[in-house]
Amino acid sequence: MNTQNVAIELDCKQLVDALCHTSLNYFKLGSIVTIYKTLLSICQIVMVYFIRRQTNQVIFVLAFKFHTI
Repeated sequence: MNTQNVAIELDCKQLVDALCHTSLNYFKLGSIVTIYKTLLSICQIVMVYFIRRQTNQVIFVLAFKFHTI
């Protein structure tokens, strides 16, 4: 199987911090973070990055258009 590195870009700093750091308290995000941290630990080719919403403008526009349909 030919795999490549995968980058996940999120504009929620709290979620990125909870996913990337083991010592942080992510109680408010609960079991969702636990599930994703487990999946990310299995898939070692996946990296999670924080980007500001302005950087993520294309995704923001697409999500808005999809939501209004």
